[in-house]
Amino acid sequence: MKRFIVALAVALMGFGSNAFADEDNFNDASAKKSEAPAVRNLSVDPFHFGVHVGMGFGSYWDYPSDLLGKNDWFNVGFDLGCTFNTRINRYLSVVPELNFGMVISSRDLGDDVSENRGAYGINIPVAVRFTPTRQFYLETGVRMAFNFASSHTFSGSDFYGNSVSVSASETDGFVWEAKTFVPSLIFGLGGTFRENSHHDIDVGARFVLDVGGIEKYDDIYLTDGKQRMSVKNKAKVWNIQIVFNYYFGSPLSSF
Repeated sequence: MKRFIVALAVALMGFGSNAFADEDNFNDASAKKSEAPAVRNLSVDPFHFGVHVGMGFGSYWDYPSDLLGKNDWFNVGFDLGCTFNTRINRYLSVVPELNFGMVISSRDLGDDVSENRGAYGINIPVAVRFTPTRQFYLETGVRMAFNFASSHTFSGSDFYGNSVSVSASETDGFVWEAKTFVPSLIFGLGGTFRENSHHDIDVGARFVLDVGGIEKYDDIYLTDGKQRMSVKNKAKVWNIQIVFNYYFGSPLSSF
């Protein structure tokens, strides 16, 4: 009877060790015994830091086409900064970022002339991420963009075919400026891959939808020759990005 109890205890210990082993080391029994207890303790290192890069394209939405004509704007967005992955449990984490960001919008005005607008600043996305498996995640959250600079130029070619860029202020026309604070919603998906068994890399796609207007002065003043009226311009930006995060630790080591 004592032998049976000892054998059963040994068997249960072996089963528990196998049940909590790291799936990446499934074929290495010795690695499972040594690593499983450590990686399961999320209190040891639940916080991880990395580098974030995002780039993509988009346009305006909620654009007053009936007043300003066809919405033929095209924009290119770029983000560069750092990301922080804080795990809540095996499946959920909070992923804030601190980025320098820019959005360059342009449209063709004809006769080889284009209008260009730029917004430059700091953006802070905060996403809640659901990770059912290491290779796949879904995320949603908000982004707060703080624009500290704007540009508004017209570009084209001169009589000799040379490229020329002129500031809107030099044309004595309307000078566009970006609003200082623009809130957005973010939705994304992607996968996480391990590099050399030490660092995790996120590769994914993200949809950024502004819910606040981009225009600093959102009133458009129109006149029909008799009276002047003010109309709201609520143009907002949307952008689809490819995102890349490189972590200096392994946020998914608990899998």
